[in-house]
Amino acid sequence: MINVELILSQLENALQGVTESGGEQLSEDDRIAIAEMIVDLQMQLDMVGEEAHTRFDARLNALKAIAESVGLEWRLR
Repeated sequence: MINVELILSQLENALQGVTESGGEQLSEDDRIAIAEMIVDLQMQLDMVGEEAHTRFDARLNALKAIAESVGLEWRLR
């Protein structure tokens, strides 16, 4: 099984302090890496199934909200 907890912790660390700075401290590479991590985590949760969503969706949604608030788009196009 994937280590969802580790990925969530990495995302939380990556986004720590972002809301205070409005995202100015993030380089373009950081933005891309964070967006890719969010997309990857969402896909992995989809593969694992309903139990994973039940357990981790609240944290993932909170991270998505933080990312969105600083202009990060997690749905890479």
